[in-house]
Amino acid sequence: MAEEAAWRRAIQRRLEQLTWHVDSIDESVVLLARAQRDAITQDILQLFKGRYGRVKVPMARVYLALDGRRNQREIARSTRIAESNLSVEISGLKTKGLIEIVDAGPSGNIYGKKKWDALLGISDTLKRLLEQQQPKSGEDDA
Repeated sequence: MAEEAAWRRAIQRRLEQLTWHVDSIDESVVLLARAQRDAITQDILQLFKGRYGRVKVPMARVYLALDGRRNQREIARSTRIAESNLSVEISGLKTKGLIEIVDAGPSGNIYGKKKWDALLGISDTLKRLLEQQQPKSGEDDA
């Protein structure tokens, strides 16, 4: 019994050390990201752009819909993008390192944006870029 208690305390101490190290790394990354905010933001936004420098609308819509609470089916419903197309966009966003799985369960994976989305304001900037890309009423789409 005493051995088990000592073992649990040792594990608890090790977990606390690991948590401290991870927190320290996170803080360092935040400082570095702030120092290079504009360059990093532009690099990330470039991942959303197509051949002619325009934002890929389906990719951006899927990214903006990922809130860390909804599964793929719910996101498909809210964005009105077919689940098969949504799956392709999610796969691309994962490959580019823009999103992560925040939970997995019987109803499927729950995806969310990486922490630096809020730090760098990626979602807000992406929304602005999409609005600027939309044709104004009365203009030709051609």
